[in-house]
Amino acid sequence: MQRAAAAVIAFMLARWIGDHPDVFFAPIAAIVSLNTDVGERGFNALKLLLGVVLGIVIGELTQLVVGNQVVALGIAALLAITVATVAGGSRLTIAQAAAAAVLTIAIAGEGNGWDRLVDALVGAGVALLFTQVLFPPNPLRLLRQAETDALSSLAQGLDAAAYAMRHDDAEAGRDALTQLRRTRDHLAEIHNVRQRSRRVTRHTLTRRGSTQPVVAENENAGFLDLLGDGTVMAVRLGLDGDHEQQQRLSQPLSVCARLVRNLAAGPGDRANRQQVVDEVPHLLELLHGLEVGGEDSAQTATRITRVLIYDMMRYAGVPAENARQVLEQVVTEAEIPDDGAQVSWFRTVSTGLADGAKSVASRFQRMLRRGPQDHDSQDLG
Repeated sequence: MQRAAAAVIAFMLARWIGDHPDVFFAPIAAIVSLNTDVGERGFNALKLLLGVVLGIVIGELTQLVVGNQVVALGIAALLAITVATVAGGSRLTIAQAAAAAVLTIAIAGEGNGWDRLVDALVGAGVALLFTQVLFPPNPLRLLRQAETDALSSLAQGLDAAAYAMRHDDAEAGRDALTQLRRTRDHLAEIHNVRQRSRRVTRHTLTRRGSTQPVVAENENAGFLDLLGDGTVMAVRLGLDGDHEQQQRLSQPLSVCARLVRNLAAGPGDRANRQQVVDEVPHLLELLHGLEVGGEDSAQTATRITRVLIYDMMRYAGVPAENARQVLEQVVTEAEIPDDGAQVSWFRTVSTGLADGAKSVASRFQRMLRRGPQDHDSQDLG
């Protein structure tokens, strides 16, 4: 719906602003700019605009030098792709540079390229209006949705592994390991979302005031990678034990699955996280009862499960020292700090404006302080 609405608005604006009837490039630019993952759309619009400007300039200059349209089209496309690639442009920038160069030459008419540039500016501008003002992405929502997907996948794998150990089912155990390995896709998505959320808080006006909770959530989400690795290793070693050892380990793994599923149900709910952390001492008692003398795969799986519990607490937001004390059973309680205070929309926008103004003022002051000798020294460098 956003892409369709942006296309209509861009089409109407381009037809109102421009003095040419063919304004198809404006709605196309708006749709292409918004046709990517939430959190990347603003950068997508800028990449598209850069490619279009580059392609139009190359196309117009090629027409001045080469008279034959077919030859000019080939040369312009080659130059646009080459320049965009050498400049380190993304695939979108390269494709748009080539497409703009081709359109500039293929569609006859003097000044056609500059009309396309106006259309591209309108389309990208509408896309930026949608991403920056009307529908800015919520970085916390992006993170928590990705966390929910990853945690749900981990909980399913743990449940499957506990079932396989409880019933001494080797085939079910292999299926559980396969399912857990597939969680790497969800964990990789969390890595991508963490990067996108940081960019949103830095570059989106209405989200700049949410930096602190996003940073805290990013730090917590980083422990999901460790949680996923620990889960795979604990299950793999546990399945190598004999039937009795597997049955004993299946209970704490089943409890782990339940706690992970509870975290997935409300990753942004502090009370929900606290409830999960409050159940950790009972889980540690279960593991303590499994510890026996000697060293075998089941004993190693038990120790890795303890590390898994530590990562679970750290993801929930428990400070490192407190989590370590609970793991060592020095204390039996851990409290999650309440650092996710809600920020009003007005305060968010005003904070974003203030931060932006300070950044611009700082750069302007540095530019004023830089004397001729500074420019000389930069040239020498």
